[in-house]
Amino acid sequence: MSSSPCAGTDPRAGTVRTTPAPPGGSGARLGALVARHRWAVLWTTALLLAVAAVVGAGLPARLSHGGFTNPGAESGRALEAIEHHYNAGGTSTIVVFRSETLTVDDLEFGEAVRSALATVPRTVLAGAQHYWNTGKRELVSTDGHAACVVVGLAGTGDHAKAASYERMRGLLHADGFTVTYAGQVPLEADLDRTVDDDLTRAELYVFPLLFLLLLLFFGSLAAALLPLAVAGASLTMAFGVLRLLAPLVPVSYVTRNVVVMIALGLSVDYALFVVVRFRRELRHRGDRHRAVAATMATAGHTVLYSATAISLAVLGLTLLPFPITRSLGIGAAVTVALAGAVSLTMLPAVLAVLGPRVDAGRIRLPGLGRAGLGRAWAADQETGFWYRLGRSAVTHPWAWLTAAVAVIAVLSAPVVGLHLAASDQRTLPAGAASRRAQELLHEDFPAAALDQLQVVAHLRDDIGGEPGKAELARWQERLAGLPDAQDVRLRVSTAHSALLTVATDEAPDAPAAEQLVRAVRALDPPDGGLVLVGGPAAANVDVLDALGARLPALVGYLLVVTLGLLFLAFRSLLVPVKAVITTTMSLGIAYSAVTWTVQEGHGARLLGLRPTGYVGALEAAIMLMFVFALSVDYELFLIAQIRELHRGGMDNASAVVTGLGRTGGLISAAAALIVLVAAAFATSPVVTVKEIALGVLVAVAVDATVVRMLLVPATMRLLGELNWWTPRLRRPAAPSGPRPAPLPGLEAVE
Repeated sequence: MSSSPCAGTDPRAGTVRTTPAPPGGSGARLGALVARHRWAVLWTTALLLAVAAVVGAGLPARLSHGGFTNPGAESGRALEAIEHHYNAGGTSTIVVFRSETLTVDDLEFGEAVRSALATVPRTVLAGAQHYWNTGKRELVSTDGHAACVVVGLAGTGDHAKAASYERMRGLLHADGFTVTYAGQVPLEADLDRTVDDDLTRAELYVFPLLFLLLLLFFGSLAAALLPLAVAGASLTMAFGVLRLLAPLVPVSYVTRNVVVMIALGLSVDYALFVVVRFRRELRHRGDRHRAVAATMATAGHTVLYSATAISLAVLGLTLLPFPITRSLGIGAAVTVALAGAVSLTMLPAVLAVLGPRVDAGRIRLPGLGRAGLGRAWAADQETGFWYRLGRSAVTHPWAWLTAAVAVIAVLSAPVVGLHLAASDQRTLPAGAASRRAQELLHEDFPAAALDQLQVVAHLRDDIGGEPGKAELARWQERLAGLPDAQDVRLRVSTAHSALLTVATDEAPDAPAAEQLVRAVRALDPPDGGLVLVGGPAAANVDVLDALGARLPALVGYLLVVTLGLLFLAFRSLLVPVKAVITTTMSLGIAYSAVTWTVQEGHGARLLGLRPTGYVGALEAAIMLMFVFALSVDYELFLIAQIRELHRGGMDNASAVVTGLGRTGGLISAAAALIVLVAAAFATSPVVTVKEIALGVLVAVAVDATVVRMLLVPATMRLLGELNWWTPRLRRPAAPSGPRPAPLPGLEAVE
């Protein structure tokens, strides 16, 4: 049995102190300051929460749509050119009129469509192209009972077009016809509505389940409510800040849900670590003010580093040129920073007020009495499961290291088949109206140009004259001569530009479609002209190219932040490197999980999804940031305890065993809470949210068990004192007093 790291020999009395010495450092000073001015801190927090609640109430009205494409890419510029020159909205919105009795050749059909369109004002519907004003049969279904209208929505930007779309839906009616909507704007509108419903449903389940788990862990009503209070305060403030940032940084519906998922889990985690440490310090010290100071010097110090590391890490998403990733990076960074701030100010102030009453509302749990699972683990830390597991990992490091690596290798195997692509209508649930309309459009209008390549050619000569007409014909022939280009058609033209479509049987994310896009872009443009290639396949290529170009900078940024902050936290070179390696393993397992399920369809029915055949490219980048950040979080909490014991005089092996014994149950409980939150969001029918939640869920579960509980202790045992090696830096002063003896059975380990 080892002595407390705070205990030592008093040189004046020659006896062992029974009361731990007051902690020092900036964390202790912050804790003492908060405890002394606890009521001022709480009243200030209450005022900030009231203001944030009022401001944040306006956030839903400011949420943006879409953001999954790069507006500066060639496909984005092609869409802008289509909307500007041809007043048809590109392929952003298509309205399909279907009659079970009439065909498009019936006079009543055309009159009904024209009358319906006439009810929509020009302030909503900027333009429309259909069979009756163009004569194009490709706008008629193969059975003749449906016609599609390519519409241009009034307004500039996502918000304006979304508003025009909603107004059009409310105004556009035709008796006896089924009217459906396909295209980018309807897909984004359905995505936003579904995601909004997901958040409401998840909140209904998450908070009660979190409370039950916390009650099980603490065995106390007061202690169980504190993490939920921190989560609520953090999210309230975050929504207020995001509302203020919304005019500058678009905040999408998807961003809000992912931010809530991550922030809710981290807020509860931070509060869990702080409350557990406070209860321990209160038992050791007896004085609530000293307990708060000691808590902030230890758990608070770790929370500060964790919140800083995660905030800086997720900010890396702003390096990607997509509105959704920039929004998510800034939103998540703000939310995590606020979660850390609340945990370091409001929470210790509440603990200073409560003192021993933190255990108020004791409940009796079967098999645990009135202790709670957390207290049971703490009381049995040197004979319980986590202590025995750490002792086994330290005693037999090679066996556990080999077993852990083998498990990780098996779980990571599916990542070999990972296929990244830009998200399309398959991200929506199968029953979504816009997804179904999109699929029917493919079946009924094979020549409607919705998913074909859209080529905008700007010519020097007037297309109405013979030179311009001849140059355009030559350009069209060159397009038709490309492999996989099955049908090239001139859709519409102006004096000096033309919109052509290139049809192919390949899906937009297929390799052949990518090759066709690159082949069209590789062609020399018409003499003195310019060519822009757009459409879903081109957008997919642009997304993958942008990610490939920015990925080195993204990974480099992550490494600098992770290695730098972990070095500052532990004053060690090898601990940060080991953390990056083990985190990469967790990330590989996360990618394997979504590859095996979302892409390949294993367990699809259980997860309530249809396999997409791909993993969203942007979703993969988002998972990279969050899994990396959360893995570093658990590394911090485990290694911080081990380092505290080692600096207190324990040898490396004993510190690893005792540190795991003290934190194993706590880290498992924290991971279980994040898994619960991620599982709630993984029930979303939106594949975008499901992918991210599923990746986080699997990564955290594996990281907190196989990686953190087996791989890390075994590796630290093998590295020995090299764990704490730092060249040419002043080492911390050796602890005064006698060095604790190694734990029994570990004397010969080092």
